[in-house]
Amino acid sequence: MTQHLPLCPAYLVTNDAFCDNAMQSLLLDGRPPQPIRLRSRLGPIAAGSWQDAGEICKQHGFRAGWAQVKQLSLAARHTGFIKDLHNRHVDILFLWRGLLGRAGLASLASRAAKVPCVYFERGPLPGWLQIDLNGVNARSSIPRDPAFFARWRQQAGNIRDWRNLSTSLVARTPRRDLVAQHARTDWTDEGPFLFCPFQLNAPRDMLPDGGWVSDPAELVRVLARASGNLPDGWHLRIKPHPNAPGDLARLLAPHLGPKLKMDRDTNSLDQLAASQGVVTVNSAMGLEAFFYDKPVIVLGDSYYSDFGRSQIANSDQQLAELLSRPDRLSFDQQARDDLMSFLFNDFFVPEPELKDGRFTVATLLARHDRHLALLDQNQPLA
Repeated sequence: MTQHLPLCPAYLVTNDAFCDNAMQSLLLDGRPPQPIRLRSRLGPIAAGSWQDAGEICKQHGFRAGWAQVKQLSLAARHTGFIKDLHNRHVDILFLWRGLLGRAGLASLASRAAKVPCVYFERGPLPGWLQIDLNGVNARSSIPRDPAFFARWRQQAGNIRDWRNLSTSLVARTPRRDLVAQHARTDWTDEGPFLFCPFQLNAPRDMLPDGGWVSDPAELVRVLARASGNLPDGWHLRIKPHPNAPGDLARLLAPHLGPKLKMDRDTNSLDQLAASQGVVTVNSAMGLEAFFYDKPVIVLGDSYYSDFGRSQIANSDQQLAELLSRPDRLSFDQQARDDLMSFLFNDFFVPEPELKDGRFTVATLLARHDRHLALLDQNQPLA
């Protein structure tokens, strides 16, 4: 069913120039969204605000006493934000990620106010963005069902070859001095390894959709146990996230050994290229591994997992079994081709198309409706 265009868009200010500029570039009938902020408020707190604030506190793992103070503050902001949405007649809200912190709270408040959201996130390659009505990453509207891609290919027309985009892969520039991104080409002194890029570095920072390994401290323990199942000569090679806060080295130190190593100096892409595969919760590097034809083990929830695209480990036992035979890890190339062709032809948004007004709210709604129609299992294949 075709959706009606909203009338009054707004975006939650992040104070990050890249993020704010991207959200301001999504136009509605030629008009940019108005800025809106989450402000501290005093006054009565709605019951729903208290509950939603509690959900945000759980994601951040605040300590018991501090969690109650934070929940009270967040609940007041939540209640006030709902009032702001109503008073300013906002009928669609743009959010950067919308998973944690202020953006996560604003997403929950918008849901309570029955205001739909558009979620933004960087794409897995430079120059690309995720823009979606459902969410980003595992929460996005990216279909999982292989039958969808058969329908999509039939109506897609000329399809961009996603492999040609591999030249745009670049290592991140670190903003902190705990890690480096040096190049490395000589790996002759290393045995075979599986690469484990971390997405968070600090304990209690909970990873969205991370499932049984949401906490980095627990992930370290899981990998330490599982690494013992690797054949002799193999190791897991961990890279701290170059820009996330926290010192992962302190968590890893008691567990490091011949089968569990940390490399915080070599850039992630060179480690990925030299590896025999990737183990990740749900990092974009798992998708980047597709460009290198590397097998991937996914521990959390991800849009690129399962159906032959990657292998899933939902427990210690499953991970141990996979690591006991790392040379047998595999993937279905056709399943990967289907997903990647869709993502880089009809889902991820090239930044120039957003900046010059070719991708708008109307474009987004039309794309969403078109994908929903293709997902309809009652629609026969031609």
